[in-house]
Amino acid sequence: MGAKLTRALRQTETASDERETAGYTQLDAYLRKSFALSGGQTLSLFAHANNLLDRKIIHHTSYLKEEAPLPGRNISLGLRMDF
Repeated sequence: MGAKLTRALRQTETASDERETAGYTQLDAYLRKSFALSGGQTLSLFAHANNLLDRKIIHHTSYLKEEAPLPGRNISLGLRMDF
């Protein structure tokens, strides 16, 4: 279980053909529970929640920053088995 908070500041130092980008705050969280099974197998359940604040996030260093910002709030659930 854990969380990650990222704060990026506004980028104003740009090249002549480049646009400024706004700052953002990104909050992500994750949860995982593992169970040991017979025969050395492990079953893991997990949940990932990204961009919980639902901010428009644009990485200044991305070549596609104008066309493809990061996704908004999203949640992934999953099951994994190691054997």
